[in-house]
Amino acid sequence: MKKDNSLSPATLRQQAEKLFKKRPGKRILPRTEGEMLILIHELELQKLELEIQNEEFLDAQLKLQLSEDKYRTFFESMPDAFYEATMDGTLLDISPSIESISKGQYTRAELIGTSLVEYFLNNSDQNSLVSELKGNGSVTDYEISFLNKDKSVVPVAISSSIVFENGVPVKITGMMRDITERKQAENALQESEERYCSLANSGQVLIWSSDTDKKCTYFNQVWLDFTGRTFEQEYGDGWTDGVHPDDLEQCFEIYTTSFDKREPFGMVYRLRRHDGEYRYLQDNGTPQYNSHGEFIGFIGHCLDISELKLAEEAKRGSEEKYRNIFINSLEGIFQTRADGSYLSVNPALAKMYGFDSPEELMSSRINIAVDAYADPHERENFLRLMTEQGFVKGYE
Repeated sequence: MKKDNSLSPATLRQQAEKLFKKRPGKRILPRTEGEMLILIHELELQKLELEIQNEEFLDAQLKLQLSEDKYRTFFESMPDAFYEATMDGTLLDISPSIESISKGQYTRAELIGTSLVEYFLNNSDQNSLVSELKGNGSVTDYEISFLNKDKSVVPVAISSSIVFENGVPVKITGMMRDITERKQAENALQESEERYCSLANSGQVLIWSSDTDKKCTYFNQVWLDFTGRTFEQEYGDGWTDGVHPDDLEQCFEIYTTSFDKREPFGMVYRLRRHDGEYRYLQDNGTPQYNSHGEFIGFIGHCLDISELKLAEEAKRGSEEKYRNIFINSLEGIFQTRADGSYLSVNPALAKMYGFDSPEELMSSRINIAVDAYADPHERENFLRLMTEQGFVKGYE
């Protein structure tokens, strides 16, 4: 049971009277009732003043206790490890969360009194941290490796500062945070970026991306190899130097309009290859948004479709040539469906049948088996030969 060391009122009065008598100087006692009342009034005022001062003192004590309790709760419950150390790094105190950070391999008690830097993996990291702290007075989010008893490593971030009193450094305070998840995310992002770059540079697709100001900020290696230019030359609007002059205005118009509307686009233009030849590219662009839904620019991919364009032009030339032969031939030429209806006839055939135009012929005769053959069975024979041989030649 705790012993009560407080003095009783009588004892307190006796000690006060003894001290009063020992004080030097002449004692002046009140001589009249009026003086006595004044003295009593003064004493009452002093008593009230002392009570008020005592209440303020008790209130300040309570606030200090609440603040200390709040700090202690914060200190002991935060996932980050807060610490105080001497200027040589010896730990004066560290929060219990160090046990979680160390995966249960160190307790708070066994770390207090030891040097914090001893638990960092590399000497070079230790020296660099100490040097930066002493040079700048503080460090923020300094990444370093914490070494456990079993030699496993925990990546941590240190934020620390030196405490000064009267201009003299007296101690170090700081915080240690487990950044394992952050490092894993960074490594995963780096691996993803490496895979993306490998994929982007391994095919034949030219890839670009632009920022929110319409300026291109990325070109894959395939693009650079195709143009024979450096990234610095293509950066921003530099890539437009390679666009064919006849295509540049339309190309830029489609790009800027789609960009302003945040709409996907597709366009074809000619881009100068490294050997000086202009090649047709099919360029498709798509707006990009971050995880917060904010627009961050465009990304696009291009394919060299020059061979396809040449094939299309050759096809158009062939079709035009066939069309001229079909229309101007003196022989009757026609196409029919399997049911005997006409698909097309040329002017010569229409004239042979006594019609003024192919359209008049096709609208008047809807079944070649009935309208063109004296014997409808000949149509069946004709179709049989077509099926067996794949063609019919000189059929009368």
